[in-house]
Amino acid sequence: PAPTRHIILVRHGQYDESSKDDERRVLTGLGRDQAVATGHKLRAVLDASGSPDTEIRIRSSTLTRAKETAALMMPHLPDRTEHLGCDPNLNEGRPAQVIPGKAYSNAVVRADNDRIEEAFRSVFYRSGPREDGALHEYEIVVCHGNVIRYFALRALQLPPEAWLRLCTFNCSVTYLVVRPSGSVSLRALGDIGHLP
Repeated sequence: PAPTRHIILVRHGQYDESSKDDERRVLTGLGRDQAVATGHKLRAVLDASGSPDTEIRIRSSTLTRAKETAALMMPHLPDRTEHLGCDPNLNEGRPAQVIPGKAYSNAVVRADNDRIEEAFRSVFYRSGPREDGALHEYEIVVCHGNVIRYFALRALQLPPEAWLRLCTFNCSVTYLVVRPSGSVSLRALGDIGHLP
């Protein structure tokens, strides 16, 4: 049988917004604490999965705040966690026009939507049967609020133009499940119960 995919979307931790230069937009002390707490939270979720050899992968956007968040989470995840690296398609952007709301430039939205939609398709899919017979696989994606909101709506087949109506906080966890049948369920949206 094909495995069930568990997709865990994590928004980056709090970061210094005073610079426009990405390399200076680093996590604050609080943001680092949030990332570590999120690593502990995900470890508890993964340990509760019941299978010590379940495949676990993590990837992040290429923006500094997401890379730092993923790096701070990694030591707290199971040793078998595979780091897939960074994907620029996961970077922040405007994934769709907002309805109701102020219209963004169509050119910006089109470019961002194409990129973010490509990222969506690389994360949300039904797995085929596996030789090892695994029934579950986990993918952790560390990225950004707008991307997470778009992913959640697209996965649930809801209008993506509603993305600004959803709320995701720093280091919040959004958890979706894709069953082999293709059905998708949302287990958590913007959960911050693990943060100090």
